[in-house]
Amino acid sequence: MIKTFNVDNFKSLNNLSINLQPMTVIVGNNATGKSSILQAIDFVCGCVNDDFSVLLERRGWTVDNIRSKFIRSGTARISFGVEVVLEEPVNTTLKWGMVLQPNVAKKSIASCFGRDCRFRYKRDISTI
Repeated sequence: MIKTFNVDNFKSLNNLSINLQPMTVIVGNNATGKSSILQAIDFVCGCVNDDFSVLLERRGWTVDNIRSKFIRSGTARISFGVEVVLEEPVNTTLKWGMVLQPNVAKKSIASCFGRDCRFRYKRDISTI
């Protein structure tokens, strides 16, 4: 089960952290980011199987569509973090994260690794 989902600079979501339960209901006024939360989760799940270009094309998105509308820079990094709890066979917590470097001018997006990437979450899956 996904226990915690973190996202920053994705669509209307900036520095958002959600603790999820077995039954989580997302409610709010129109245009407050409810759909963006579901799209962010879907985007992360899609990254497991598809390249970024395929993922964006399949959804009819461009790089400009997924970057934060509240950040003026077309190159602000987009970050995701997920904490998953597996109960079987033993109680195990996995943490995964990803930072993307969009470039609106070049219409491209790439994974960001290295010292220049200010990453708050772990980059790979690890057992705690």
